[in-house]
Amino acid sequence: MAQIFLEFHGTRGGVLPAVLLLCVSASLAAWGAWQLWLGRRRYGSVSLAAAAGPVAAFFAVAADAAVQRIRGAGQAARTSAIVAAILAALSIATLALASGGGQRFWLALLAGQAALAVGVFYVAVYSALGASRLALLVLLRTAGILALLLILFKPAVHVAADRADTRPYLPIVVDRSQSMSVADGPNLPSRYEQCLNMLLSQRGRIERHFRPVWYNFAETALPSESLDALAQLEPKGEWAQSTNIAAAIRRPSSDFPAARLAGLVLITDGIHNTSDIVLDAAVEAGVPVYALGVGSSEHTPPGLRNIRLVSADAPLEAVVDNVATVTARVEITGMSAVPADVRLMDTEDETVLDAERIWTEKDSDTISVEMKWTPRGVRNGNDGGDARANIRRLRVVIPEHPQEAIAEDNHFDLHVLVTEPRIRVLLVEGSMRPEYKYLRRLLDSDPNVEFMALVRVAENRFWAQGSIGGQRLDRLPATEDDFRLFDVIIIGDLDRTFWTREQLERLRTFVADGGGLLMLGGQNTFGPGGYGRTPLEEAMPVVMGDRSQPQDTTAFVPRLTAEGEAHPIFESITDYYSGIGREADPDLPELPELRGCVTVVSAKPGASLLAVHPDRRNEHGPLVVLAAQRFGTGRSAAFTADTTWQWYLPLRGLGADSPYERFWGQLTRWLANVETRARETGSAVLARLDRCYVESGEEVRLLGRIQDQQGRPAVDAQVSATIRRTEAEVGETLPLSPIGAGIYELRHRPAEPGTYTVTLSADDADGAHLGEDELDLTAAAHSEEMARLARNDILLELIADRSRGRAADLSALPEIIDHVADRHREPAADDETGDTYRLYDFTLLFLLFVGLVTVEWFVRRGSQLH
Repeated sequence: MAQIFLEFHGTRGGVLPAVLLLCVSASLAAWGAWQLWLGRRRYGSVSLAAAAGPVAAFFAVAADAAVQRIRGAGQAARTSAIVAAILAALSIATLALASGGGQRFWLALLAGQAALAVGVFYVAVYSALGASRLALLVLLRTAGILALLLILFKPAVHVAADRADTRPYLPIVVDRSQSMSVADGPNLPSRYEQCLNMLLSQRGRIERHFRPVWYNFAETALPSESLDALAQLEPKGEWAQSTNIAAAIRRPSSDFPAARLAGLVLITDGIHNTSDIVLDAAVEAGVPVYALGVGSSEHTPPGLRNIRLVSADAPLEAVVDNVATVTARVEITGMSAVPADVRLMDTEDETVLDAERIWTEKDSDTISVEMKWTPRGVRNGNDGGDARANIRRLRVVIPEHPQEAIAEDNHFDLHVLVTEPRIRVLLVEGSMRPEYKYLRRLLDSDPNVEFMALVRVAENRFWAQGSIGGQRLDRLPATEDDFRLFDVIIIGDLDRTFWTREQLERLRTFVADGGGLLMLGGQNTFGPGGYGRTPLEEAMPVVMGDRSQPQDTTAFVPRLTAEGEAHPIFESITDYYSGIGREADPDLPELPELRGCVTVVSAKPGASLLAVHPDRRNEHGPLVVLAAQRFGTGRSAAFTADTTWQWYLPLRGLGADSPYERFWGQLTRWLANVETRARETGSAVLARLDRCYVESGEEVRLLGRIQDQQGRPAVDAQVSATIRRTEAEVGETLPLSPIGAGIYELRHRPAEPGTYTVTLSADDADGAHLGEDELDLTAAAHSEEMARLARNDILLELIADRSRGRAADLSALPEIIDHVADRHREPAADDETGDTYRLYDFTLLFLLFVGLVTVEWFVRRGSQLH
């Protein structure tokens, strides 16, 4: 049975006919738009439809015929119906010729579109002619254009007898490793796509001369059923992480005797990265290897197509109902103008918390994205209130794009500890005295307090320590917005002259509107500091007196009143103090004496007198040490001593239960009107990786944030991480090192590729378990495949030299096919190989073209057209 092949000797591939087709269509579209602008809507619409091809033009003209018939324009309807019939015939002919695929497809479309363009333009220009003369002109011009196309593309029909049993086998081995996914320039197809396009364009010639056997290779070589099956594959996946060119050469030689092979066509970028020796395989093949190189030979090509989530960052702790910012860095390579959605998700209920769309015009770019998240309430714990229930498991994710090479680097897990809003405290001090030093240290370490201090360093200059919500003042608060930053303000040893009267009035309003205010003893506070008879005194629970109020220097331990023993400020620590009719508990450590206090006149009526001097009195009774009151919707307190720091050192071994920490913590909470909030927020263990996707052997950093049962940073915890492959039952346990208060670190290099579960575990100094947290880590095999992307022409030339073949660029495939076919042509059977019938003759076609154009010119001249 004879085989018939349509060939084109003038061009290879479908690029030129496709470009010409695009130009013709663009011209039709521009012409149609121009006609519409001139008001010729009917003709302009048909011209625009013609830009989409004969089929679209047929439907447009058929619709016009129906419209004209409805309007009663019989002649116009008949004309449109005739034109529609002609277009239907042209469409059928075009589609029939295009059905063969390859170059035949593009040339058939080009010929049909060219004929359609001639008809459209001639109807516009010569519409005054009769139908017969117009048809003649269209026919002459179309025939002339077809003659030009025959000259340009040189079609030929080859008729060959069926010699399937005698055609030699030709193994064609195509590289499908990951480096073949690289696009060597903006808007260019990948290397693998270039291979497929070239092979598809030459399939007819290959099958005429040979029996092709298709293979693809990366780590190993695998057979493919056909070229179409090869086109369904992609250069990606774990199998594609290395390239073994030696295996690609050996596989066909092991499948077929060398005598039955015409040679071996190897299409690759030459990136060999296994231990197998390529040149030995080339010698052992026993047949010529035709090594065709694909890709850029430059040392720095743009790289593979990929969208990679480089990093994601969020605060380790977020406060309920406060906005937290999550920042992600995304690297886009080889995918310019391709949009990507970056999403922030809660993994527990799969809700999308925020999303941003990004894209770039560059071939390689790194983009930073900010997303916002507002945690809405601390979730209740499971199994009896496990502190881990307060850890929100977030994930930054980019949906996989079909074109990208690696999908495993598209997500990043972030765990965030969510807490209730903290008490915002401002401590104002006139000097760097010991009381400030220890009180600042205590409040700054309290997990329920957000702390800021202003310390006077010279005249009206203040040194700011800490911040509130990222905001910091470098002066005393003066505006409503300034005061709105704080829940509690503590005034230390700072004279009244540093405040304006307006500021003191705002302090009074601050308390009346719900704030908390505390004044401490000192040389420049209360009456001696000039605060008597000021708006501030109105908000305080004591009558301060004037600047002549004395300082009492008698050492003492405060004695609690009946109200003091029942007050939340002294909860759980009353036995450290003497009270009405009793002494301090002798079984408890003895509190060191305070070094005196500043005197005030008395507690105000309605205020609660909580603690007094045990020995010293004035005309109103025992000297006031601590008094408190409600003022408006806020609270205020006066503590006339200033040396409680002496309670810290002897009793610090008690930790959070020491009377020093209890007193100041409970006093601060009472002033903030949150004394009912549990001080012990529970332990928490939080894990954070700096990367969730690495190559094996690369370093990853694990941070652990650990807090103890009191909610404080666990500074003496025993913290370890167990790194276990997901499919394994046991893993490697490694210790973390402390790098800050409650912050621990481990740097680790996964030795083997795989998916790992990282389990962070912590115990306190007494061995009590504080909790665990888990994260997933993906370690990919180190990609030698992508380390060097330049085409290795030297290796391809050596392979060809050792096997007595040839090395060339992929574009030389047609010449290689001819060369191999010539080598294996059987001289005695030349008459049986078939006949080639050229459908072109340059001289004849040129004369035909000149004759057609000349006749057309005489016809137009005879019709008085120029």
